[in-house]
Amino acid sequence: MTKVQEEKLAKSYQRLDSVIARKFSVSYMSNAKWVKLLKAAASFEQLSYRITYKLVNNDQIKTSYSEQFAEHVDDYWFIEPSIYKEIEWLEFTCDENYKVGSLIEHLTAIAKFPIRQTPTGYKVLGYSKL
Repeated sequence: MTKVQEEKLAKSYQRLDSVIARKFSVSYMSNAKWVKLLKAAASFEQLSYRITYKLVNNDQIKTSYSEQFAEHVDDYWFIEPSIYKEIEWLEFTCDENYKVGSLIEHLTAIAKFPIRQTPTGYKVLGYSKL
């Protein structure tokens, strides 16, 4: 990465930090916690779970799938080009084909993740307003 690219990246992180500080009062998840959660989800029955998620700087709700294999989860990127720090929340959505409740039991046995049940699944909070 060139020096100019590094400077642009640093400025984008500063803008992101500013948005987070302005919009939220509580941060629940760090990069390490997101990686731990997503690796644990990937290693549980090696399934790819349907997820919806919202980023801090956008009101759009996006849909994707979790990784199926833990080795595909890395420390830097969530779903490119988003970084973990940008995730306001991520929800494992209920689907008759997958045992989301069993996945959540597995995740809560590993760590105290900020998981809330919703009408459509289980939401992991990255940030909130108090």
